[in-house]
Amino acid sequence: AQGKLSGANLSHCDLSNANLSTADLFAAHLTKADLSGCNLYRADLRGADLRGAKMKRAILKEADLRGGALLY
Repeated sequence: AQGKLSGANLSHCDLSNANLSTADLFAAHLTKADLSGCNLYRADLRGADLRGAKMKRAILKEADLRGGALLY
């Protein structure tokens, strides 16, 4: 399992191709982060702010996006 990053400010970070499977990203700030090709399999993204995030080829299988994860 990956580390606990709940509430972390990762805005504008380059996380492309990172393995964040099963990561705890609850309420994390990922505004305009580069998540291209990122493995987010079973990640907890509940309430995460994903506005403007690049998510091309991101793996979101079984990721929890409930509670206002913003994808626009």
